[in-house]
Amino acid sequence: MFRVGTKIDSRAEKGSEMRKSALLPAGLLLAVASSTLAGPTPVGSVKAFDSFGAAGGGEFLVTSTNFIPGFNPGSLGESAGKFETFCLERFEDIVFNTELQADLNDRTVANSGNIFYNGTMANSHGGVQDAISNQTAYLYEKFITHSLNNYDYGSVSLREEDATALQAALWFFEQEIDGTTNAQALAWISEANTAVRDGYRNLGQVAVLNLYTSNARSDYQDVLVYVPLPPAAWAGLAMLGIVGLGQIRRRQLQKA
Repeated sequence: MFRVGTKIDSRAEKGSEMRKSALLPAGLLLAVASSTLAGPTPVGSVKAFDSFGAAGGGEFLVTSTNFIPGFNPGSLGESAGKFETFCLERFEDIVFNTELQADLNDRTVANSGNIFYNGTMANSHGGVQDAISNQTAYLYEKFITHSLNNYDYGSVSLREEDATALQAALWFFEQEIDGTTNAQALAWISEANTAVRDGYRNLGQVAVLNLYTSNARSDYQDVLVYVPLPPAAWAGLAMLGIVGLGQIRRRQLQKA
């Protein structure tokens, strides 16, 4: 992933508690709760800024002032409309401090695959329309809920190192790199594989924001986003359509 723009310091706002999201509107709630989204769902516009990490990847800080009502991604303690993330495509640009449109999706849509950068074919073979792996979802969920083993959220220098290692692990699972020699990345790869083998599945709580320009819809980058839902929401959503959810909400309002 190639960075374009100015690096800013977002570290002063880092907290130790993850901000919980509000209940999503019925249609978006239904979409996110499914392990396979019906398609991209517009959620507003964002700007991205560089943060911890090196090697052309995250962490990044994504900010928005106009997310649709109820769409409040989980973060490491940021104020509303801000969250930390990592990129999914090693050879896609991300333009900093520039307004981009954001679609919620379960997969990447930018130009991963046989792409060229400055005339050289990039070693990116994840493929266009590439759904994120359960391992990727596991690692990002652990990161954003402040529970990833050995990730140092306090020390600036150690967090730089850990962000670089986590980005490598995510790129590995998304087939953007063939391997890594980073010891911490290898440890997280092993942990994620074990978790998936033991039954971890992404039920939609970890999704993708497809970022693009509004004028020509030029794809820029795909980043991870965490959309926590109340546990009770999972059981019934598979059997309910948007109309059904709307009817339930109307009944609740009538009783109030």
